[in-house]
This record gives sequence, structure tokens and C-alpha cells, in this order.
Amino acid sequence: MSPQLRQRLVKVSFLLDPEGWHSHGGESLWASFVSDDGDYRNFRLENSPFYATGVSYRDVVRAKPTENPVLYDFESVVARGGHSKYMIL
Repeated sequence: MSPQLRQRLVKVSFLLDPEGWHSHGGESLWASFVSDDGDYRNFRLENSPFYATGVSYRDVVRAKPTENPVLYDFESVVARGGHSKYMIL
């Protein structure tokens, strides 16, 4: 892992159903590097999701690199960060 990735924020992309109430196909959240996990990376979410469900601020997530060096695709939650997200519509 390069020292640059360890020191900067990246975006983790979450796929969403564009037919859902929000009409968005995806959302990306800022995240900081935590560790390598084989072909994947673990990141800590540094902001709260607005549309994505099942994740919250400070959760550690597993993500797959993309062709863009600052964008990763969400795979799974590794550890909960102790925060909750409530949606009031």
C-alpha cells in the first residue's frame, strides 16, 4: 500500500436501486484507509450516508479498487463504528 493512500481520503461507492424512492443509482462516501485485505482494502467511513442503507458513520468497510485510484466499490461491512443512521421522510 502506498504511503499516499494511507494519508488521504478516498471515495467508497455504494450502488443503489435507481427505481427506489430517491431515484439515485449510487452514492459515494469519504473514507480513510485502515488496512489491506488481499485484493481489497478496508476503509473507515468519514461521513454519514444520505441514501445508502446498512452502513453508518465510522463503520469499517471492505472495498474493491477500481480503475480510478481514489474510488473504491463497496463490498461489505467489516466492523460497526458505533453510530446509527435514522431516515425521517
